[in-house]
Amino acid sequence: VGSQLRQTFAGLGASIMEDKSYLQLPPERRAKLNDLLWRDARFNTVRIWLNLRAYAPAPGQRHFELVFSEDQSTAVRDAQAAGVKHLVLGPHHLPAYLMESLPAKGPDGNGRLIEPYLKTNAFGEHAAIIVDFIRDLWKQDGIAIEATSIQNEPSDPNDCVFTPDDVVRSVKELRAALDAGGFKQVKIIAPESVRCNPPAYAQ
Repeated sequence: VGSQLRQTFAGLGASIMEDKSYLQLPPERRAKLNDLLWRDARFNTVRIWLNLRAYAPAPGQRHFELVFSEDQSTAVRDAQAAGVKHLVLGPHHLPAYLMESLPAKGPDGNGRLIEPYLKTNAFGEHAAIIVDFIRDLWKQDGIAIEATSIQNEPSDPNDCVFTPDDVVRSVKELRAALDAGGFKQVKIIAPESVRCNPPAYAQ
């Protein structure tokens, strides 16, 4: 990239992906990467992905070590040392036991005959899983989440489709679970749709 000034970045961020490549970089390369991304580009937000299916594959099970590795922990700490101020959680891939396949429910669906939806009695468990991970992340690594979504791209039939009513109910359930768990400071981002279209506005 040439040295000529082309665009100023401020207030943006990047995701910490679920892989183990960061610690494979030599320390000097990691330091250069952090300087370029967090300091030079002034990115101030990190998004941590949470694979709900891997973390909570069955009722009552939680597997923190499978979804947040030493690689990710180190990457987050290095980003914070380089100036990152905000940590945002991105839940995705709901466990199968929380979902059911139903006919598409109108404009929030993607036109398929059958789509996966959160079961009517699963909203509390869905919220509990997110809160448990936020607690585990704090207890295991001392990393504090500032905000979380309810679901990445909540109109995705390849994961789980949330109707507008589902989004409202999920936000309320998650807010109550966060407050009860001692995380009143954690904010909720919703609906976090993939695009600005009628389903997003409905949600």
